[in-house]
Amino acid sequence: MLMKTFAAMCHLKEPAPVKVALAYEDDAAFRAAMRIYRGVAGALTAQFEFRDFWWRFGALAKPGLFERAVGIAAEADMVFCCPSNPHVLPGLVQDWIRQWLTRRTQPDGALVLLLPVIAGNPTTPTLLERDLRETARTVGLTFFATNYLADHSPHPAASPADTPTVFGEDLDVVRVVACGAGAQHWGINE
Repeated sequence: MLMKTFAAMCHLKEPAPVKVALAYEDDAAFRAAMRIYRGVAGALTAQFEFRDFWWRFGALAKPGLFERAVGIAAEADMVFCCPSNPHVLPGLVQDWIRQWLTRRTQPDGALVLLLPVIAGNPTTPTLLERDLRETARTVGLTFFATNYLADHSPHPAASPADTPTVFGEDLDVVRVVACGAGAQHWGINE
């Protein structure tokens, strides 16, 4: 559903790169966002060129980066928000969402919320999901929510030093190679 809707939205646009902003809270959220994004971008790279920008929630505390993240999200075709708590967003992330929504320049787009679920617990819409769904509706964004299995193992797959706090245009190439991150096709310089 996400790929079909996204492809339809992008066909209405000029032949410009599809801009995607992704904000995540922790390593498990980063891996979940990467999996979903790779699926979407991988299926659509023959039709579209992608430019992606990634931020760990904590990196938004840097004033210059916060303003840059607001500006990029305001112009993005798709914005991912990936918290580690399915019930509440940190205040800084709420401010980020509020600010980019008020500066939004795109007439359409999508807001994608990835929420963690703990194995064995049923998934029901949270208040956070309902609030963001309504917010997206009122500003004309298509809303998607999906769940990922939260990684609560005592030995996480990546250490905080391995997972970048800033990604995309702000990430150096060495770290992309080291993390094996990014879509198979970047669309930059091709």
